[in-house]
Amino acid sequence: MKKIILLTLACLQFLSFYAFAQFTIGVIPDTQKLTSSEFGDPDELFERMKDIARWYADHKEELNIVFVTHLGDMTEDKDVAIQWQRNIEAWQILINAGIPFAPCQGNQYPNLDFRCLAQSHFSFWLKKL
Repeated sequence: MKKIILLTLACLQFLSFYAFAQFTIGVIPDTQKLTSSEFGDPDELFERMKDIARWYADHKEELNIVFVTHLGDMTEDKDVAIQWQRNIEAWQILINAGIPFAPCQGNQYPNLDFRCLAQSHFSFWLKKL
C-alpha cells in the first residue's frame, strides 16, 4: 500500500509540472527618454524603442511570453503628438505579434484619474492601438 501511495504522489508531482505551464510576463520600463529629441538623435532613440518591442516579439514562442506591460512614463512631454505616435508604432509591434500589452500612465500625467481618463492624451493615443 505504501508503494502505491508513493507512486501516486510521484505521478501527481510529475504531472503538476505539466499542469502549470511556464510562461513569461514582459516588463518595459519608463520609455519617456526614448521619445524626445532632447535626449539624443530621435530616430536612433525611436529605433531603440522598437528594438525593445521586437525583442519580445522575436522571443514570444521561445519564452512563452503571454503579456507585456509598460511601467512608468511613455512620453517626456504629454502634449507632443510625435512622442505618442512613436509609442503607438513601437507597441504595435507587440500587438501584431499577438502579445497582449498594457501601458501604465506614469507620473508625467498627474491630472489623470478614472474620471478624466477618457479626455486625456493617454486615452486618446492609446485608442489607436
